[in-house]
Amino acid sequence: MPKLSGDLNLKFVELYREEECLWNASIPSYKNKSMRDTSLQKICAELNTIGIQMTVNEVKNKIKNLRATYCQMLSKIEKSTRSGAGANEEYKP
Repeated sequence: MPKLSGDLNLKFVELYREEECLWNASIPSYKNKSMRDTSLQKICAELNTIGIQMTVNEVKNKIKNLRATYCQMLSKIEKSTRSGAGANEEYKP
C-alpha cells in the first residue's frame, strides 16, 4: 500500500466521506454489500485518476488504519482530560 502524504490523506478522507454507505450505519445501504463494494471501487478509481494505485483491499486497510488512529487520538485526549491534568498538560495531537 502506498504511503500517502498529508494532502493525499485529506483527499482520501474526502473520498471516503462522500461514500456515506461506508461509514453511516444508520442508513439502509450500509448493510448492502454490493453498494459498499461499488463505493470502494469508486474510491479506487478516483485515486487512480490522481496517480495513486490502490486495490480495494488496500483501501479497506487504509480506512481501518485511519479509523484506528482516530480512535487512539480520541482516547489519549479523553484520558488526559480525565486525569486531572491542567489545561496546558492536556494531550493535543
